[in-house]
Amino acid sequence: MTLFPDTTTDQQKDFEFKVCNIFNFNNQNSMILQRESREQMIIEDFSGDENVLSGTLAYKRNSKDFLCVVTYDSEVNHVEIITFKMLKIIIKEYCTKEHNKVILATNIPIEIHSSKLKELKKDFNFHIEGIGFSFCQKNNLEFTEMY
Repeated sequence: MTLFPDTTTDQQKDFEFKVCNIFNFNNQNSMILQRESREQMIIEDFSGDENVLSGTLAYKRNSKDFLCVVTYDSEVNHVEIITFKMLKIIIKEYCTKEHNKVILATNIPIEIHSSKLKELKKDFNFHIEGIGFSFCQKNNLEFTEMY
């Protein structure tokens, strides 16, 4: 039996790696952990369902900044929306005193009020960046068919 590479997953990882570079998290100044790594971001059982939220993590070595790239991926992420409950789990897991800034870059819609988002920025230095179609066009990313 011949095993064929999962080109969708490979494209997804390549896309997430390119997003890391756009946010200046690259191999020269950061450690990038993708899906095959044990330290990748995986949040399970956040709603009592079998939902999983997974993504690429990147840590800047010099500033301790942290980036999590979470994209809609039918192979792994089966969520239609990121809820405030999911954000609280991410913050609990990744917002520590040792990280200066935490960025969640995603193309999945997020259900959060702007006042709550301001609180997260102020209290935890937690930022959300949309990486939808316009982000891809602006940054000349080719893997836009998933939008």
